[in-house]
Amino acid sequence: MADVSKVDSAIAYRNEAPCGSAILKSGIPRKDIFFTSKIPTRSLSYDNAKNHIANTLKETGLDYIDLMLVHAPYGGAEGRKGTWKALVEAHEEGKIRSLGISNYGVIHLDELETHIKELEEERGKGKGGVISVGQYEL
Repeated sequence: MADVSKVDSAIAYRNEAPCGSAILKSGIPRKDIFFTSKIPTRSLSYDNAKNHIANTLKETGLDYIDLMLVHAPYGGAEGRKGTWKALVEAHEEGKIRSLGISNYGVIHLDELETHIKELEEERGKGKGGVISVGQYEL
């Protein structure tokens, strides 16, 4: 990934649309730009995550998001569970290439492991999602 330009955005940074515009105008092939954004933490839920993914694609004008992170684990277990499910579905639909989490503690990672196993029981082996990136404050 050394020759790939990396762009970090988030709704909280208010830079998704400008980043998307810059990517599209850059003349750099899309495959050579790694675009990251984040699900906002204020109201984690399945519906809000689905809406945010759709909004990010609309605001940026991009066909896919390389990495979508859950910005932080706030909002309760059910909200995190629904958010993860929405991310997994968007990944399967080709809207997101990689999934990740940010600012999770051990308790949140254990919980997510349970959510992944539950999704696999519901949807089939390997269908619970994979944490491709973890950003941790140490």
